[in-house]
Parts: sequence; C-alpha cells; structure tokens
Amino acid sequence: CGNDPVIPTPSTNPPTMTCPADVSARVSLNASQLVEFAAPTVSGGVAPVTLTCTPASGSRFSLGTTSVTCVVADSLNHTGQCSFKVTLTRATLGATRFLAFGDSVTQGQNGLSESLVAPRYVDVPNAYPTKLQASLQRDFPDQGIVVVNEGLGGEFVEDALERLRGVLVQDQPDAVLLLDGYNNLLNWCSQSQGVTLACATTIDLVVAKLGECVRTARSSSGVRYVFLSTLTPSGLLRGSFDRRISLDAVIRLNAKIAEMAGAEGATLVNPYPLFQ
Repeated sequence: CGNDPVIPTPSTNPPTMTCPADVSARVSLNASQLVEFAAPTVSGGVAPVTLTCTPASGSRFSLGTTSVTCVVADSLNHTGQCSFKVTLTRATLGATRFLAFGDSVTQGQNGLSESLVAPRYVDVPNAYPTKLQASLQRDFPDQGIVVVNEGLGGEFVEDALERLRGVLVQDQPDAVLLLDGYNNLLNWCSQSQGVTLACATTIDLVVAKLGECVRTARSSSGVRYVFLSTLTPSGLLRGSFDRRISLDAVIRLNAKIAEMAGAEGATLVNPYPLFQ
C-alpha cells in the first residue's frame, strides 16, 4: 500500500478576490460614457477559475454612481464576491466666455469671391467660432458658454495687436483664442514666391507680433487661458485669383509659433496636420 499513488484532495479553500479601488471620472457630456477598470485580483480556488463583473469593464456608465459587482467561481462551485463604485460627474469649464481673435479665417470668410474688389463672403453659420460655441454648449450645457467672434478680414498681425487691446476691454473674455498671420504671409510668402529673404523677415515679424498678442492677452484682467493656433495649409486654387501661401513658409512659421507658445505660456493648438 505504501507504493500506491497519492491522489491529491481537491482544495476546499474557496477563491478570494480583491476589487479595484472606486473609480471616479469627470465627463463633459451630460450622457453616458464608456469606462474601463482594472480586473479584481483573484487567489485560491480550484482551476478553472472564472471571473465576471457586472457591469463589465468597457461598459457604458451613466452620470452618477453605479455599483459594480464581481463574482469568482472555481470548478467546485466555490464562489467569492466583491464590489466597488464607478462615479461619473459632469465637468465644468474654467472659462465660459471665449474671445476668438484673428483675421478672415476667424471671421468666417470662405474665399468664394475671386477678387479683392468684390465683397468677400462671410459665412457666419459656418465660421469656426460659431461651430465652437455650438460644440461647447452641447458638451457643457447650462454653463452659459459664449464664443465672441472678433475676426477681421484683411488685417495684418501688427494691426491686430493694436486692435486686440480695445477688444479685450470691450469683450472681457475668460479665454482668448489667437489665430493670425495669413495676410502677412500672403503678401510676401505666396506659393509663387516661396521663402525669400523678405518672406523670412515676414515670418519673424508675425511670430514677434503674435508673441506680443499673447502677452497682451495674458496681462488682461480676467483672462485665465490663452490658446495660440498654428496656421493651416492653403487650399486648392479657386478660379484665376491665386491666394495660396507657400507651404514651406507655413511650416517654418508654425515651428516658430510652437516654440514661442511654450516660451510665452500659451496653450498651442495645432490644426495644421488635420488640414493636410
């Protein structure tokens, strides 16, 4: 009998588990959101051991607090259980009054007119400040968010700097969105000209004046955030009136804008790759 094989006795220790800590998140939309969480830590039990959490990780959770219950079971039908909470609260923005400042791109000119003599068509419903306000009001309801459009077509950045001071006093924004410099490049950095010495000098001028715009905005009473945008590449040629800017000039300017934004404490916004 001493040579008989020893048959292992199945463990009678039920599986145990430790749930992750409670999960908290702030969401912009007044709706549900997908939430992922770490799996509980399981020990003991007789294989195979199965683990089920309800709701499962990756499920859609609603605003408020939801209890998640996790159950583990082994092959002997021993079970263990634990639970934790997932809490979603609606985020609030640190700014509710935004000043969109710049040239015709901000104003909403769509470039349909082929001549500087003919009136430029300003498409207000499709201007980016209009779209931005609608988006923010949807994502952060009941916060009274306003985006003021202070774009002015045909303006050079040095003139925009002078105008900005009065606009800040008039509009009293919490946040400033700066997008400017197209008109300076249009005159000296057209696609046909490329990056000449005059174009390089213009790029430096635009960066310097944008830097002054950032400092002016940051020093204004009530302004807590300053966002500085890169320039987008030129679109396709419409008709015979060519207003395209040298792509190389835009790339060089954007690199300097990014460097300056960091030095001046502005938040860089880079739409350029989205328009390529």
